[in-house]
Amino acid sequence: MKRAILMSIQPQWIEKILNREKLIEIRKTMPKCELPIDVYLYCTNTPKYHHLYDLTYVNKGDTLYAVTQHNKYSLVPKGFLNGKVVAKFTLNTLKEVYCERLNNGVGYDYYYELEYGTSIVEEANISENELYNYLGYKDRPEKVGYAWYIDNLEIFDKPKELSEFVNSRALSYDDWLYGIYNGHKGSRNNYNSYLNVFRIKRPPQSWQYVEVKEWH
Repeated sequence: MKRAILMSIQPQWIEKILNREKLIEIRKTMPKCELPIDVYLYCTNTPKYHHLYDLTYVNKGDTLYAVTQHNKYSLVPKGFLNGKVVAKFTLNTLKEVYCERLNNGVGYDYYYELEYGTSIVEEANISENELYNYLGYKDRPEKVGYAWYIDNLEIFDKPKELSEFVNSRALSYDDWLYGIYNGHKGSRNNYNSYLNVFRIKRPPQSWQYVEVKEWH
């Protein structure tokens, strides 16, 4: 098992990531662990009107993902991706970003360390208003955000289920085995049965640490 992060993202933003139109994800919190770390992307089950589809098979091999407000693509092979873990990326870089109200009290400015002179709203594929509405501004408690750089994006041919991920509180096999030998009350006779107790059943509201099988 390997430590990773499971992140929930709404389908309209997952669409942009899968189509390589969004290179940064903005969050109000950041992981406090050593980088790099893999981040797995879960496409949320939005109540209605935001269905994410894999259209690879109907676009002559070109990878294309689309969000639609109806079931236009319901018969597409591989089709519906909501409620699935659809991709992962490597988190190598985190940078702080915050907004500040302008002196005249009208509008905002934002601060962000960027390479190549690009804008945060371009890299994150969001509008300035969306950034301000999400982070707030400097004299509000939620003033600071973090830019998660999306590197080495890998889109899964077969999306993964939440149950394939394990809560990070689960013991490693070696620690579990040590508990068996020392009469640990929480131990089970079978390690897989033990892990079943900790399998993810609900997606995180934002993100969480998980343990994953090292797929090859």
